[in-house]
Amino acid sequence: MDERSFCALVDHTLLKPEATEAQISAVAEEGAILGVASVCVNSYWVATVAAVVANRVGVCSVIGFPLGAMDPSGLK
Repeated sequence: MDERSFCALVDHTLLKPEATEAQISAVAEEGAILGVASVCVNSYWVATVAAVVANRVGVCSVIGFPLGAMDPSGLK
């Protein structure tokens, strides 16, 4: 299996509650460049990641993981 095929099977993830918008955007761009299955973030960052990846890869979210880090009003 080559690197590209492997990357297409995994998620690129940043779930730190203290992650900044710059860090989230960087992980999203890196995931898009690598061609991962999806970029996985807390629900608060879904709109940001979707804008960065622009349909190049999937966007994945967790709810309340880790440490209950989520936007209680729903998606941003």
